[in-house]
Amino acid sequence: MISSSLAEAFLAQAQADYSTFELVREKAENPPSQWLHLLQMSVEKTGKAYLAAEGKGFDELKQSHLGFSKVLKQLPRNPAVQSLLEMPRAAVRSHVNALRPLASEVERLVPGKDNSGRNAEYPWKDPQGKFVVPAAHDFSELSNQLVRQQRGRQLLRLLRILLKEAKCHAAFGILRPLDRQN
Repeated sequence: MISSSLAEAFLAQAQADYSTFELVREKAENPPSQWLHLLQMSVEKTGKAYLAAEGKGFDELKQSHLGFSKVLKQLPRNPAVQSLLEMPRAAVRSHVNALRPLASEVERLVPGKDNSGRNAEYPWKDPQGKFVVPAAHDFSELSNQLVRQQRGRQLLRLLRILLKEAKCHAAFGILRPLDRQN
């Protein structure tokens, strides 16, 4: 797919990352780092899609991996989100505020300037100076929160809404549903 819209391009890639995340997560033999990496990429690109729709440019969006948290702050004010979640504005605000710490933890799994420690993609040094391999690291606290706890399931549901609901895309200025056949 080639898109003239930066928001649609980021959204299309976020959707592909999320679909792959779901496939990789289903296989018990895959280490959590693999599906957490895909989830982090999906969260990052979803944030960038929505920020691009409000006018942020490509060069600005390349500079950080932490746009999803900014988008979460905007959600309670949007009637489409309120409708899709079937909650009034105050309840959406409370709901999103409860999800923000977990969303931030997923966002910060990225290596580089936004995180110099634990991440799902590259080895990092522990406090003793030894290298930690993400595929061998125990991400069980985070993975259990995402898969087994209500807050994690709610975050994944919200992400799916932001990724897949045309009503939500239109409300934020990502004007047309993406045709995955292109």
